[in-house]
Amino acid sequence: MPATKTTNKIRQTPPWQIVQYDSQAPINSDVVEAASPCIFLDVIALNNGAATLYVMVFDTTSVPANATIPLFQPVPVPAGTQVVFSLNDLTGGGTLVGMKTTNGLCWAASTTVASLTVDATSSLWATIRYLKG
Repeated sequence: MPATKTTNKIRQTPPWQIVQYDSQAPINSDVVEAASPCIFLDVIALNNGAATLYVMVFDTTSVPANATIPLFQPVPVPAGTQVVFSLNDLTGGGTLVGMKTTNGLCWAASTTVASLTVDATSSLWATIRYLKG
């Protein structure tokens, strides 16, 4: 089944849309989500592999090369588990917070924590949400 993207408009000035990308199945993560500035909100990741993977988010418009440092601390996803990581609603008041990018949004599953080493096992299933202007 192919990956899907859905959008929901929210009321803000300027108007923004919440975009959700769902890989629909484990993929070898090197995905360009947005080719323009946006606000990263959250990720849900399921690791079907035998080793811990690290979800990395990048402020780029193309897939970064191995050894690239992510935008913020990598999110560990232990083997056989699901992890939810959110920069949304940190205040508990229903507020969209997130992290703004200046270029675009890419994510990848890495086998190393310090910098990107793209996972070649196709073990990660991810749902990413971000705001797009």
